[in-house]
Amino acid sequence: MAEASRRVYNTNRMSQRTTYRKALELTVNGIVAAYIDEFRNVEEERSKGRYRIDDDKLVRQPRDIAFLDIGKLFDGDGNLLEPSQMDEEARRAITSFTAITNQRSGDDSESRTFKVKLADRMSAIDKPAKHIGYYDADNAQQDLEEQKSEILDFIMEIIKPPVTREDFPKKRQ
Repeated sequence: MAEASRRVYNTNRMSQRTTYRKALELTVNGIVAAYIDEFRNVEEERSKGRYRIDDDKLVRQPRDIAFLDIGKLFDGDGNLLEPSQMDEEARRAITSFTAITNQRSGDDSESRTFKVKLADRMSAIDKPAKHIGYYDADNAQQDLEEQKSEILDFIMEIIKPPVTREDFPKKRQ
């Protein structure tokens, strides 16, 4: 609040202690305190809406990436749309958009090339699938197969196959 007082009032001739005292007087003033509270509430609500991540956003983002219809990036003539002309779902799937201007030698014409990089579709499917436990059954099956193999190896060590005649040295005559 003291910093706000310095910005609003001419405090060049005031000591730091006086500046703090005047700021304190302003904060206890009912009208100023009400404005401060109102401003804080408005800013708090604004930041909640802007930065709040809810379940819908967590589900919508990977869905938009994984199931993007690439046709949403182009107009009816096959030309790439400007990002501002694309719908929000298509923009969410784009990680970079670069326009490259090419000057042709010998004449004054130029052409523009656009590079669009899309987010990884498989990652967009894989991460939520892991989160909801989609792979748990498969992992359990793999663990079971490994356990079976270890048990079988252990049993084979204990039971060792029977000795055959070929295992004994041959008698010399």
